[in-house]
Amino acid sequence: MTRAGRGARPAPFFPTARLGSEGATAATLSHFVSRAPFGLCALLAAFAYQLFCVLQPMEFLHRHVLLMDDAFYYFQVARNLAQTGVASFAGIHRSSQIQLLWGLVLTAIAKVVADREILVRAALLSSAVLALLTGVVLRGWVRRLRSAVAGEWAGLLWATFLVGLVPHLLGLEY
Repeated sequence: MTRAGRGARPAPFFPTARLGSEGATAATLSHFVSRAPFGLCALLAAFAYQLFCVLQPMEFLHRHVLLMDDAFYYFQVARNLAQTGVASFAGIHRSSQIQLLWGLVLTAIAKVVADREILVRAALLSSAVLALLTGVVLRGWVRRLRSAVAGEWAGLLWATFLVGLVPHLLGLEY
């Protein structure tokens, strides 16, 4: 379907709407979508969900977070590295089975925090903050490189990934 007239162009996918009696033309739906920060809102909602998990009682964290041996392993190796300077799970043998950057982040937290419960919560909070920052940066890059709408979708998809991380994956290097 094209508009009548010289140099016919395709009609817009979303027709414009009129507001009130002034006859002012409202933004098209595509314009609204490009302006609405739904990707950012989704990222903030995913962060709120992760924060909710971090603030649960320790029994919840034991049942759902430390259920995955990887998170427990990472926390213990980081604790030992902070206390003794040796990357080891039990203090007997050296370990190399930890993701280096995440291990360094956890070790830095363990140097500041001695209590195990606070260490777990601080590590989970750090994971949530880093995930939120990653989503915000991803959304911004896609907005600049492609379009505002694509950036919002990138933020929404990243947030969906974060919400899909069931609580037992929060302590890992994702």
